[in-house]
Amino acid sequence: MTQSGEQARKTIRRLVGVAALALWVSSLFLPVARYCTAYNGSLHLSGLTVLAMGWMGWADGQFGWFANPLILWVIIRLLCGFRAGAIAASIAFVLALLSFSFNRTADDTGFQQLCGKELGFYLWFAAAMLLMAMAVRERLWREADAKRAA
Repeated sequence: MTQSGEQARKTIRRLVGVAALALWVSSLFLPVARYCTAYNGSLHLSGLTVLAMGWMGWADGQFGWFANPLILWVIIRLLCGFRAGAIAASIAFVLALLSFSFNRTADDTGFQQLCGKELGFYLWFAAAMLLMAMAVRERLWREADAKRAA
């Protein structure tokens, strides 16, 4: 691997990191789900609310929130020019996939049904998908380097 080739890879890593961070942060300020009936005067569940309260989803069998620390870990690695961690990106992607079963929230009055996903959810999922794609790309780069060296 030439120095300019490695520099190009670092640039790509940083660009992917910036794109994933933009998707992830954008998802916080958009609705991620829609209530079936108005709840607390709102029909939408915001990304910030899910980020703040989602860790409690494990009690209801919803583990998708736990993708967030892994997503942020992989984004930080990419922004620093390091390889995307394939294991962290893979686990984050699987946890994000589990979020498609997210269909209700709980509070002190019981469960509130959610009728659909909103743009914020899909942007958040796109961030996880982008990081997984980058981890696959890293693997392909390593295989190409190994062939070149052989």
